Amino acid sequence: MKKHIAIIVISVFILLLLSSCSDNENKNDEYPNYFTTGNYYLDGDTGNACIQIINYNTMRFINFDIDYLAYYLVAEGTDYTGKEIEDFMERHNLPDVFNEVIEFEFNEEDNNIYVKALSNSNETNDAFTVNYRMKYENKDTISFMEKVYIRCDITQSV
Repeated sequence: MKKHIAIIVISVFILLLLSSCSDNENKNDEYPNYFTTGNYYLDGDTGNACIQIINYNTMRFINFDIDYLAYYLVAEGTDYTGKEIEDFMERHNLPDVFNEVIEFEFNEEDNNIYVKALSNSNETNDAFTVNYRMKYENKDTISFMEKVYIRCDITQSV
């Protein structure tokens, strides 16, 4: 009798343990800070611009008009206009910065990705954090510049 009770208790314990692991896997899929690395293409078309999530804190912009991207982000992230934006971009070497791998932070309170564009200039030590508009909707979708980027699993390197 004690042997049967012990088997039942151990079985219940194992079931609870397995159930707990299963719940954690499902929560990870829904957890806002759960990033899926990969390529997120404009409208899901692999011929378009791509946001490449390399790991939990680095990314690249691929096939973007980098000058337009830098201009747009400075205009959205500051109160600069016209020549002020161009001077800021030049001073911080932003087009070149946006052509490289860039660090980002994820704010799980608002699901926004904040890109850190660092200046190569010796004049200033400040980091230019931009892109409150890049929203991590879910593991398959990022909204950026009022457009939708969809993750496509392709095996070719970009």
